[in-house]
Amino acid sequence: MKRRKLQIFLSSTYEDLIGDRLTAMEAVLASGHVPATMEQFSPGDETAWEKIQRWIDESDAFILILGGRYGSLEPPSGKSYMHLEYEYALSKRKPFFSLVISDTHLEERIKERGLSVDERENSEKYKQFRELVKQKHCGFWNDKKDIRAAIFQKVPEWAQREDLTGWIRAEDAVSTESVNELASLSMENRELREKLKTFENRTGNTFDDMIREIITGPESVFSKPEQLAYLQRQAAYLRNQLETAATEEQPALRHQLATVLRLQLQVSPFQRPEQRNVDLHHEVIKELEQLRDISKSH
Repeated sequence: MKRRKLQIFLSSTYEDLIGDRLTAMEAVLASGHVPATMEQFSPGDETAWEKIQRWIDESDAFILILGGRYGSLEPPSGKSYMHLEYEYALSKRKPFFSLVISDTHLEERIKERGLSVDERENSEKYKQFRELVKQKHCGFWNDKKDIRAAIFQKVPEWAQREDLTGWIRAEDAVSTESVNELASLSMENRELREKLKTFENRTGNTFDDMIREIITGPESVFSKPEQLAYLQRQAAYLRNQLETAATEEQPALRHQLATVLRLQLQVSPFQRPEQRNVDLHHEVIKELEQLRDISKSH
């Protein structure tokens, strides 16, 4: 799997949790992923709620940090933007977790900072939302260390999920041409294996004998240039298979790759001088030596 950077949407109220949001952003970045927050929103034609929805849609996961405030209301619904973000993320089945401020820590913050960190205007809505959040996957936080620890624990779990798309560097992305080539190689390999199976049932010969007979034998329908091109494609396919194969499958794949490479060396002298690639010839020999060394070490 390519190294992905997940986009994590961070939801909370703003003014009462500025430092705590910063801690969460830094923790996501330190985990090797990308936080998406309201601070990054830029002016545009979209309404605030349309922009929030788009950002949640584009994000891979969702984190709610609930302090003591309910937040500003979105007029049509009468719910806070934080409340709507939470409901929308769940409706989109985004992986999520919530961090709810503990009663003890909320009391401490009120003593230190006053009523600005406590919900007074929409206290009933806040209580209902807090109870809603506590019914689902959540934890409690007493300080910034709890926020940081929770993110360091959860985000790596999400990073292991193959169903999350994330972002990858452009040079790591697989091109359409590469995907089509792999599909073509897979089809050719499947056809070859069907022929190999038929040949094996008929003669009982080894893989080496079978592939020589089918690809380069006297009854082969391939011309010499076609034989070399086919063998090069098969080598590329087997290398790709080796990258993801289970440990117990690797010896057989290495053996098959070595067979294909040896056949390349046998076929290449039949090419016209202007078609020969000396560097490629040396690379094949080097790869065979590496495969031999790996087989010895195992």
